Amino acid sequence: MFRFIFLCFVCLTSPASAQVLLTSLDDVVQIEVREGWRDADGRHFAGLEVRLADGWKTYWRSPGASGIAPRLQWAGSGNISGAVIHWPTPTPFLTAGYPSLGYTQDFVLPIELAPINPAAPIMLEAQIEIGVCLDICLPAKVNVRAELPPIGQSDAAVVAALRDRPSAGRGQIRCSIRPSDSGVMLSADIPQVRALGGDEAVAVEILHAHDRIWVADTSVSREGRVLRTQTEFMRPDDAPVSLDRSGLRFTVVGREGAVEYFGCTGR
Repeated sequence: MFRFIFLCFVCLTSPASAQVLLTSLDDVVQIEVREGWRDADGRHFAGLEVRLADGWKTYWRSPGASGIAPRLQWAGSGNISGAVIHWPTPTPFLTAGYPSLGYTQDFVLPIELAPINPAAPIMLEAQIEIGVCLDICLPAKVNVRAELPPIGQSDAAVVAALRDRPSAGRGQIRCSIRPSDSGVMLSADIPQVRALGGDEAVAVEILHAHDRIWVADTSVSREGRVLRTQTEFMRPDDAPVSLDRSGLRFTVVGREGAVEYFGCTGR
């Protein structure tokens, strides 16, 4: 299943970092490749199994303004024309008092790979950059390598993680966009009829963004069957921000699961 792991931490020099004493980096996070299977359409479904030490957390694709966004690259891989990451539903938690989305226990991250030659093995090499947190957060780099056979067997853990993705939301989000002192402010009404339990969180992402745009933490309030959310988009160079309503993704996360919507219309 697992062929090779290399792990290193980018050390921090702040006084807080001295409070974390690690005897072994493997004691914090380990990542293994689950080889998966090739389906009738030639797609290969594999998984990255992430194991976290007790109390440690890591982040979802949209971690929140105070989180560390994960980054995965496939340099050096062979027989791959494309890859899609299927993120399981995250858990809301706080990082230094600020809202974040991520994982507080072991999980499997499914990866859908498109082989150039469906009849040949895939040589997978992945460079993974993630943030791991206990009392403070540290960036970690993990390299994994594995050969994925052209057949393989269905993997129950990968299948379960695929089923754990956010479900499709119903109805249309209505939103407004106005200039702010730092960029643009987005306000949206989400027709989320069923409360998902706990303190519901909303992540707003820009799909296919070409510029570096920073997204502030979202404020969320429920009014009956509608979730009202607001966030601000800014650029680090203070350049103007332009938003395409159709290119936004909204994910509502609660204790009982997650729901996602694509796009919003003016109100």
